[in-house]
Amino acid sequence: MCSLKLINNSLVISTEKAELDILLDNITDSNCHHEFIK
Repeated sequence: MCSLKLINNSLVISTEKAELDILLDNITDSNCHHEFIK
């Protein structure tokens, strides 16, 4: 879910960055949920 939000913020995203977003999503899952609630 968090990766989708990041993609919305930056429409042009590389596959490498997408992979990083997935890793960040797994690492900072609680942070992503916090942003979603906000």
